Amino acid sequence: MDESKEIVEETALEQEESRYIANKSIGIGGSAWVFKAFDTVLEKTVCLKLASGPKENEDLKDVFHRFEKEARILSSMNHPNIVQCY
Repeated sequence: MDESKEIVEETALEQEESRYIANKSIGIGGSAWVFKAFDTVLEKTVCLKLASGPKENEDLKDVFHRFEKEARILSSMNHPNIVQCY
């Protein structure tokens, strides 16, 4: 496990106030880490995507905007081969 992934798991996923319990890492892409997790509020297994942070010459606001846009698009779709976004 690389150091950056360990930091994500320790800081974002294992805090007491987190509603998610990470079960395992699914993958790491250019802009995010993806985990199989359990949502303690919805009481179901979910896919949890965490931004890895801004790229060079990118503002943190741009990262949030990109994730928000992706979430809006995904939440508007309904197909068996597309994940549901909450």
